[in-house]
Amino acid sequence: MQAVALLFAGGDQGGTNGLGLTYANPIQRVLADLKATLLF
Repeated sequence: MQAVALLFAGGDQGGTNGLGLTYANPIQRVLADLKATLLF
């Protein structure tokens, strides 16, 4: 298993297909901006 994104927000409404919309930030960008590392 590997982290690929930080989930920011999500819902079951919206999106082009009407099935929901979720926002996620790429984990490498998040870690770099926070000057952080993941612990496994």
